[in-house]
Amino acid sequence: MINNKKIIIYILQILLGLLLIQSQGFCIELDTSVDTEINKAYNADRLEETLPKLPQGLEPNTGTTTATTQNPAPVQTAKPAPTYKRDEFTSIKIRRGTKFRTISKNWASDSANAGNRIGFTTTKPVTKRYITIPAGSTLYGRITDAHQPQYSGNGGLIKIEIESIVVNGANKYTEGKITKANGKKIFFNNIKGKRTYIVSIGRNIQKSHRFFRKAMKKTSEFANDGLTVILSPFTFIGGTVGYLGGIVLSPLTALAAKGGRISLPPNTMYEIKLTEDLYIYD
Repeated sequence: MINNKKIIIYILQILLGLLLIQSQGFCIELDTSVDTEINKAYNADRLEETLPKLPQGLEPNTGTTTATTQNPAPVQTAKPAPTYKRDEFTSIKIRRGTKFRTISKNWASDSANAGNRIGFTTTKPVTKRYITIPAGSTLYGRITDAHQPQYSGNGGLIKIEIESIVVNGANKYTEGKITKANGKKIFFNNIKGKRTYIVSIGRNIQKSHRFFRKAMKKTSEFANDGLTVILSPFTFIGGTVGYLGGIVLSPLTALAAKGGRISLPPNTMYEIKLTEDLYIYD
Protein backbone atom coordinates (compact mmCIF):
# COMPACT_ATOMS: atom_id res chain seq x y z
CA MET A 1 0.00 0.00 0.00
CA ILE A 2 2.85 2.36 0.88
CA ASN A 3 4.56 1.76 -2.44
CA ASN A 4 1.36 2.34 -4.36
CA LYS A 5 0.82 5.65 -2.60
CA LYS A 6 4.37 6.79 -3.44
CA ILE A 7 3.91 5.88 -7.09
CA ILE A 8 0.64 7.80 -7.24
CA ILE A 9 2.32 10.84 -5.65
CA TYR A 10 5.19 10.74 -8.20
CA ILE A 11 2.77 10.55 -11.09
CA LEU A 12 0.78 13.51 -9.77
CA GLN A 13 4.01 15.55 -9.39
CA ILE A 14 5.02 14.80 -12.96
CA LEU A 15 1.60 15.81 -14.31
CA LEU A 16 1.67 18.99 -12.27
CA GLY A 17 5.09 19.85 -13.64
CA LEU A 18 3.97 19.37 -17.22
CA LEU A 19 0.98 21.65 -16.65
CA LEU A 20 3.20 24.36 -15.20
CA ILE A 21 5.67 24.19 -18.14
CA GLN A 22 2.86 24.60 -20.69
CA SER A 23 1.37 27.55 -18.88
CA GLN A 24 1.92 31.11 -20.19
CA GLY A 25 3.95 32.08 -17.16
CA PHE A 26 6.81 29.83 -18.30
CA CYS A 27 6.68 30.69 -22.04
CA ILE A 28 9.29 33.12 -23.50
CA GLU A 29 8.15 35.11 -26.49
CA LEU A 30 10.78 37.06 -28.53
CA ASP A 31 9.77 40.47 -29.76
CA THR A 32 11.19 40.88 -33.29
CA SER A 33 9.50 44.17 -34.01
CA VAL A 34 12.70 46.07 -33.13
CA ASP A 35 14.70 44.13 -35.73
CA THR A 36 12.07 44.91 -38.34
CA GLU A 37 12.31 48.65 -37.68
CA ILE A 38 16.14 48.59 -37.82
CA ASN A 39 16.13 46.72 -41.14
CA LYS A 40 13.78 49.34 -42.58
CA ALA A 41 16.08 52.24 -41.61
CA TYR A 42 19.47 50.62 -42.24
CA ASN A 43 20.97 48.10 -44.59
CA ALA A 44 22.28 45.40 -42.29
CA ASP A 45 24.84 44.26 -44.85
CA ARG A 46 26.37 47.76 -45.09
CA LEU A 47 25.70 48.96 -41.58
CA GLU A 48 29.31 50.09 -40.99
CA GLU A 49 29.21 52.39 -44.03
CA THR A 50 25.97 54.11 -43.02
CA LEU A 51 26.91 54.78 -39.41
CA PRO A 52 28.52 58.19 -38.65
CA LYS A 53 32.29 58.31 -38.18
CA LEU A 54 33.76 58.53 -34.67
CA PRO A 55 35.45 61.79 -33.64
CA GLN A 56 39.22 62.00 -33.96
CA GLY A 57 41.05 60.31 -31.14
CA LEU A 58 38.23 57.82 -30.55
CA GLU A 59 39.00 55.47 -33.43
CA PRO A 60 38.89 51.84 -32.36
CA ASN A 61 42.23 50.22 -31.65
CA THR A 62 42.61 47.39 -34.13
CA GLY A 63 45.98 46.30 -32.75
CA THR A 64 47.90 47.32 -35.91
CA THR A 65 49.90 50.48 -36.56
CA THR A 66 48.92 52.67 -39.50
CA ALA A 67 51.43 54.53 -41.66
CA THR A 68 51.68 58.29 -41.17
CA THR A 69 50.56 60.61 -43.92
CA GLN A 70 54.04 62.16 -44.06
CA ASN A 71 55.80 58.93 -45.05
CA PRO A 72 53.24 56.71 -46.81
CA ALA A 73 54.31 53.16 -47.45
CA PRO A 74 55.13 52.48 -51.12
CA VAL A 75 52.48 50.63 -53.02
CA GLN A 76 53.82 47.49 -54.61
CA THR A 77 52.09 46.44 -57.78
CA ALA A 78 52.26 42.84 -58.79
CA LYS A 79 53.89 42.06 -62.10
CA PRO A 80 51.42 40.91 -64.71
CA ALA A 81 51.52 37.23 -65.36
CA PRO A 82 52.95 36.30 -68.75
CA THR A 83 50.22 35.84 -71.28
CA TYR A 84 52.30 33.79 -73.70
CA LYS A 85 54.52 30.78 -73.24
CA ARG A 86 56.57 29.40 -76.09
CA ASP A 87 56.11 25.72 -76.82
CA GLU A 88 59.64 24.39 -77.23
CA PHE A 89 58.39 21.13 -78.74
CA THR A 90 56.38 22.65 -81.59
CA SER A 91 58.54 25.75 -82.18
CA ILE A 92 60.53 25.88 -85.42
CA LYS A 93 63.92 27.33 -84.64
CA ILE A 94 67.53 27.49 -85.73
CA ARG A 95 69.77 26.50 -82.87
CA ARG A 96 72.57 28.63 -81.53
CA GLY A 97 75.96 27.89 -83.01
CA THR A 98 74.62 28.07 -86.57
CA LYS A 99 76.89 30.13 -88.84
CA PHE A 100 75.93 32.48 -91.69
CA ARG A 101 78.24 33.59 -94.47
CA THR A 102 77.52 37.22 -95.29
CA ILE A 103 78.82 40.39 -96.90
CA SER A 104 78.48 43.80 -95.28
CA LYS A 105 76.37 46.68 -96.55
CA ASN A 106 78.16 49.45 -94.66
CA TRP A 107 81.59 50.65 -93.64
CA ALA A 108 82.94 49.51 -90.29
CA SER A 109 85.97 51.29 -88.85
CA ASP A 110 87.63 52.01 -85.53
CA SER A 111 86.49 55.65 -85.83
CA ALA A 112 82.79 54.70 -85.79
CA ASN A 113 80.53 55.67 -82.90
CA ALA A 114 79.05 53.08 -80.58
CA GLY A 115 75.42 52.54 -81.53
CA ASN A 116 75.86 52.76 -85.30
CA ARG A 117 73.94 50.06 -87.14
CA ILE A 118 75.41 47.84 -89.82
CA GLY A 119 73.65 45.44 -92.21
CA PHE A 120 74.76 42.08 -93.62
CA THR A 121 73.42 40.03 -96.53
CA THR A 122 73.67 36.24 -96.49
CA THR A 123 75.50 34.75 -99.48
CA LYS A 124 74.49 31.11 -98.94
CA PRO A 125 71.26 29.50 -97.71
CA VAL A 126 71.11 27.87 -94.29
CA THR A 127 68.91 24.79 -94.20
CA LYS A 128 67.69 23.20 -91.00
CA ARG A 129 64.81 20.91 -90.14
CA TYR A 130 61.50 22.37 -91.42
CA ILE A 131 63.09 25.71 -92.38
CA THR A 132 65.54 27.28 -94.83
CA ILE A 133 67.01 30.76 -94.52
CA PRO A 134 67.49 31.72 -98.16
CA ALA A 135 70.49 33.54 -99.55
CA GLY A 136 69.89 37.28 -99.67
CA SER A 137 68.39 37.45 -96.18
CA THR A 138 69.42 40.45 -94.11
CA LEU A 139 70.96 40.50 -90.64
CA TYR A 140 71.34 43.68 -88.64
CA GLY A 141 73.97 44.42 -86.04
CA ARG A 142 75.06 47.30 -83.88
CA ILE A 143 78.55 48.60 -83.10
CA THR A 144 78.79 48.35 -79.33
CA ASP A 145 82.41 49.47 -78.93
CA ALA A 146 85.07 51.11 -81.08
CA HIS A 147 88.33 52.98 -80.56
CA GLN A 148 91.27 54.12 -82.66
CA PRO A 149 94.84 52.82 -82.20
CA GLN A 150 96.34 53.41 -78.77
CA TYR A 151 99.81 53.54 -77.25
CA SER A 152 101.75 50.40 -76.29
CA GLY A 153 101.08 49.08 -79.76
CA ASN A 154 97.35 48.50 -79.20
CA GLY A 155 95.48 48.51 -82.50
CA GLY A 156 92.06 49.89 -83.34
CA LEU A 157 88.92 48.02 -82.23
CA ILE A 158 85.46 47.31 -83.63
CA LYS A 159 82.92 45.23 -81.73
CA ILE A 160 79.67 44.28 -83.49
CA GLU A 161 76.72 42.44 -81.93
CA ILE A 162 73.98 40.95 -84.12
CA GLU A 163 70.46 41.76 -82.96
CA SER A 164 67.93 40.82 -85.68
CA ILE A 165 67.36 39.00 -88.97
CA VAL A 166 64.72 39.42 -91.67
CA VAL A 167 63.27 36.09 -92.80
CA ASN A 168 60.55 36.05 -95.48
CA GLY A 169 59.76 39.68 -94.77
CA ALA A 170 59.44 39.20 -90.99
CA ASN A 171 61.94 40.80 -88.63
CA LYS A 172 63.04 38.25 -85.99
CA TYR A 173 65.00 39.00 -82.86
CA THR A 174 68.25 37.09 -82.53
CA GLU A 175 71.70 37.33 -80.96
CA GLY A 176 74.99 36.67 -82.70
CA LYS A 177 78.63 37.63 -82.99
CA ILE A 178 81.34 37.96 -85.64
CA THR A 179 83.67 34.95 -85.93
CA LYS A 180 85.45 35.92 -89.18
CA ALA A 181 86.07 39.24 -90.88
CA ASN A 182 87.82 39.60 -94.21
CA GLY A 183 88.99 35.99 -94.00
CA LYS A 184 90.58 36.35 -90.53
CA LYS A 185 89.34 34.63 -87.39
CA ILE A 186 87.88 36.91 -84.75
CA PHE A 187 88.20 36.08 -81.07
CA PHE A 188 85.88 37.37 -78.33
CA ASN A 189 83.91 39.29 -81.00
CA ASN A 190 86.70 41.91 -81.15
CA ILE A 191 87.78 42.98 -84.63
CA LYS A 192 91.26 44.32 -83.91
CA GLY A 193 93.80 46.35 -85.80
CA LYS A 194 97.34 45.04 -86.00
CA ARG A 195 99.18 45.05 -82.67
CA THR A 196 102.65 46.54 -83.15
CA TYR A 197 104.30 46.28 -79.73
CA ILE A 198 106.56 43.33 -80.59
CA VAL A 199 107.22 44.76 -84.04
CA SER A 200 108.23 48.06 -82.45
CA ILE A 201 110.72 46.28 -80.20
CA GLY A 202 112.30 44.67 -83.27
CA ARG A 203 112.42 48.02 -85.06
CA ASN A 204 114.16 49.67 -82.12
CA ILE A 205 116.75 46.87 -82.00
CA GLN A 206 117.35 47.28 -85.72
CA LYS A 207 117.87 51.01 -85.23
CA SER A 208 120.44 50.27 -82.50
CA HIS A 209 122.18 47.82 -84.79
CA ARG A 210 122.38 50.36 -87.60
CA PHE A 211 123.77 52.92 -85.18
CA PHE A 212 126.45 50.44 -84.07
CA ARG A 213 127.43 49.68 -87.66
CA LYS A 214 127.83 53.37 -88.41
CA ALA A 215 129.93 53.79 -85.28
CA MET A 216 132.18 50.87 -86.27
CA LYS A 217 132.59 52.31 -89.77
CA LYS A 218 133.58 55.65 -88.31
CA THR A 219 135.97 53.92 -85.92
CA SER A 220 137.65 52.16 -88.84
CA GLU A 221 138.03 55.44 -90.70
CA PHE A 222 139.59 57.12 -87.68
CA ALA A 223 141.95 54.19 -87.08
CA ASN A 224 143.26 54.27 -90.69
CA ASP A 225 144.07 57.96 -90.49
CA GLY A 226 147.13 58.86 -88.47
CA LEU A 227 145.70 62.22 -87.45
CA THR A 228 142.37 60.91 -86.14
CA VAL A 229 143.46 57.56 -84.72
CA ILE A 230 143.09 58.99 -81.24
CA LEU A 231 139.33 59.40 -81.80
CA SER A 232 138.67 55.79 -82.78
CA PRO A 233 138.20 54.51 -79.18
CA PHE A 234 135.48 57.09 -78.52
CA THR A 235 133.41 56.12 -81.54
CA PHE A 236 133.83 52.44 -80.69
CA ILE A 237 132.70 52.93 -77.09
CA GLY A 238 129.82 55.20 -78.14
CA GLY A 239 128.60 52.73 -80.74
CA THR A 240 128.80 49.83 -78.30
CA VAL A 241 126.95 51.69 -75.53
CA GLY A 242 124.28 52.89 -77.96
CA TYR A 243 123.78 49.38 -79.33
CA LEU A 244 123.47 47.71 -75.93
CA GLY A 245 121.35 50.53 -74.54
CA GLY A 246 118.98 50.32 -77.49
CA ILE A 247 118.49 46.60 -76.92
CA VAL A 248 117.83 47.02 -73.18
CA LEU A 249 115.50 50.01 -73.57
CA SER A 250 113.62 48.76 -76.63
CA PRO A 251 110.69 47.25 -74.57
CA LEU A 252 110.18 50.67 -72.96
CA THR A 253 110.53 52.75 -76.09
CA ALA A 254 108.09 50.46 -77.88
CA LEU A 255 105.35 51.63 -75.48
CA ALA A 256 105.25 54.94 -77.33
CA ALA A 257 104.20 53.25 -80.56
CA LYS A 258 100.54 52.95 -81.63
CA GLY A 259 98.90 49.94 -83.23
CA GLY A 260 97.39 49.60 -86.68
CA ARG A 261 94.10 51.04 -87.92
CA ILE A 262 91.10 48.85 -88.82
CA SER A 263 88.69 49.82 -91.58
CA LEU A 264 86.39 47.39 -93.40
CA PRO A 265 84.56 48.67 -96.50
CA PRO A 266 81.18 47.48 -97.80
CA ASN A 267 81.10 43.99 -99.39
CA THR A 268 83.62 42.72 -96.83
CA MET A 269 83.01 39.05 -96.06
CA TYR A 270 81.91 38.20 -92.51
CA GLU A 271 81.02 34.98 -90.76
CA ILE A 272 78.26 35.37 -88.17
CA LYS A 273 77.53 32.82 -85.46
CA LEU A 274 74.27 32.69 -83.49
CA THR A 275 74.76 32.85 -79.72
CA GLU A 276 71.07 32.18 -78.94
CA ASP A 277 68.34 30.10 -80.59
CA LEU A 278 66.60 31.84 -83.48
CA TYR A 279 62.83 31.20 -83.35
CA ILE A 280 61.20 31.37 -86.78
CA TYR A 281 57.72 30.08 -85.86
CA ASP A 282 56.56 29.89 -82.25
